[in-house]
Amino acid sequence: MTLLPPFLCVWCIRLRTDGPTGAASDAFPDGVPVSIVENRADHRQPVRGDNGIRFEAGPGYDREVADDLLGV
Repeated sequence: MTLLPPFLCVWCIRLRTDGPTGAASDAFPDGVPVSIVENRADHRQPVRGDNGIRFEAGPGYDREVADDLLGV
C-alpha cells in the first residue's frame, strides 16, 4: 500500500468521501484529480474542471502548513 502525504483537501469543507476513488468534492464529484492529491496543484487557485468551485478552508486550516505542503 502506498501512503500519500496530507493534501490540501483535508482542510476543505467541500471534501466528501463518496467518490469512486474515495476523495471527492463539490468541485470534483467524480474524484479529486491526482494533481491535487499529489500536491502538484494548488486548488486555492483555479484548476481545470473545478466549475468555479475552489478550496474553502474549514476547521484546523493553517495557511503556513498548507503553503509548505504545496511548496509555495
